[in-house]
Amino acid sequence: MSFLNRFNFVIVGLDPASPGYRDEHIDVRLDATDAEFVDVIHSDSPRVGTPDKSGKFDFWPNGGGSQPGCAIKKRGVVDKIVKLVGCEHFRAHQYFIESIKSTECLFRSYPCRSWNEFRRGDCMECGANGKNCPEMGFNAIKYKDVKNGNFYLYTNEKPPYCVSRYMYVRFETGSTTFGVGGGHNPRIRIHGSKGGTGDIKFEGKLDQSTTEQFLAPIKADLGELKSVEVKNHMTANPLDPWKVKKVTLQYVDGTDSFHACFNINVYRSFKKRDLTRGNAECKRKHSIRVPRNKQRHIGSE
Repeated sequence: MSFLNRFNFVIVGLDPASPGYRDEHIDVRLDATDAEFVDVIHSDSPRVGTPDKSGKFDFWPNGGGSQPGCAIKKRGVVDKIVKLVGCEHFRAHQYFIESIKSTECLFRSYPCRSWNEFRRGDCMECGANGKNCPEMGFNAIKYKDVKNGNFYLYTNEKPPYCVSRYMYVRFETGSTTFGVGGGHNPRIRIHGSKGGTGDIKFEGKLDQSTTEQFLAPIKADLGELKSVEVKNHMTANPLDPWKVKKVTLQYVDGTDSFHACFNINVYRSFKKRDLTRGNAECKRKHSIRVPRNKQRHIGSE
């Protein structure tokens, strides 16, 4: 080790192996002390790649496990083998290559205690000019003075993999008849003047009568936000659905917020509402009852 420290060595671990190395002593596996600067991209943990922290910076794109675009869609044996063994493992290499070539989008990552906290949008503070949020890949060395840690980010399912913007999505839910329903792995679609996001998938259960936040990766410029669609991906009890009162959207790097009032029960099909700038309260809609003496009775004339 004293010999290595004489040189300005950098080691980049691209999804270093788990079998045979997981939980082993640092003398036989990659570790932050193996060079002056060690950074690691985990993309298939814990199956092929190690779940152990192995560098000064450990990057965990999409949580470090399942990568978007690697789901098995065909039934062929060869396709299954490639997807299971190769796709997610080689994503680390593809992310690193793109980080060399990309000049517009940075693989900005965020220090966080866990993947769950990151996907709930609790770790988006980067300091002045993003100094505390290193870029995953080729430019990680530029942030060598940042404290040792784990860093999280989302990627796209196909090139370009880099996600340029993030958005906070907040669901305000109400209570339902039997009090056992709620949101399960909700899905949204956001529409703007320049296009839409397609389906954005969240993981987690939303309790009744709460306001809960998720972090959404935004692939492209949507322009002025126009509308949002929501659905409940998995309904625990079809007789006691997810009561959605309001959805609020705000870009992480912005100050303007947009909201949509739903006040409806949401099942497994998308429900759409227009977005309004600001974060006003959504008033409950009441039915209008006509006085008895002014009701018209068919057949009474």
